[in-house]
Amino acid sequence: MHRHQPTRATKILHVAYMPPSAGFVLPIITRVQQSTNPAVAMRMRDWTAGPLRELGLSLSTKLAILAPVSTRLMQTRLRLLQAIPSGAELAEHLAGGVGWMPSQKLLPFEVLLDIEAFLFEFRSAYEIVVKFLKSFFRDIVGREVTKDEIFEYLGTKGVPIEWVEDLRLHRNIFAHDAPPWIAVAIDHPDQDGRELLILTHPDSDPTSPADCLPFSRLLAIYGGMNSALLAIHDWALREVTALESSMPSPSSPAA
Repeated sequence: MHRHQPTRATKILHVAYMPPSAGFVLPIITRVQQSTNPAVAMRMRDWTAGPLRELGLSLSTKLAILAPVSTRLMQTRLRLLQAIPSGAELAEHLAGGVGWMPSQKLLPFEVLLDIEAFLFEFRSAYEIVVKFLKSFFRDIVGREVTKDEIFEYLGTKGVPIEWVEDLRLHRNIFAHDAPPWIAVAIDHPDQDGRELLILTHPDSDPTSPADCLPFSRLLAIYGGMNSALLAIHDWALREVTALESSMPSPSSPAA
């Protein structure tokens, strides 16, 4: 049923929710608020009045979305792998190069949906993390930080960053050029020897990193994001500690 734009008389019920991943942003807020240096604690005014307020809420929400998106992809992938035939039927498809269609005809589309959701949400979260960190350094630490500096810092902590380019490249291809194509690499007849492949087009070379994204590289994106978040969170807290030592406290009022 078609609904028109709400009028001024319409009452709007907002849905309240608390992202479970508020644990990333909230400890940073608490650390600034409870700083032993009053001058540092006063910078919370810049947080609440500037872009950090909305960026913090956005980041907490985005990080909360990553878990169910990842879980859904793992589940649909497993359903697809378990549905693949074995024995003579599988050998016939492989020998003839004939595509296999599962009995649940919507299952491939569910996998495609979850692949695209995974790439979109992880890329979106990555971009918001970078924006949040830049605003944090500018408004709280008092200096600018570039994306190159962020990558350099992650490198010093042993955090891999190759997944960032994988995420950028394939998210852009699937968002602007064509949807992903899926295939399965069969190394062994059992389920453990099967890997989901995400192809950029039907004739993709499975050995080409640009044309084929194995599921193991999606796992690398997941792990890389998690490692980067841990390192960035620790970095932000360390910067607050350093700021407390370098920033003079307000003078006490004269007796």
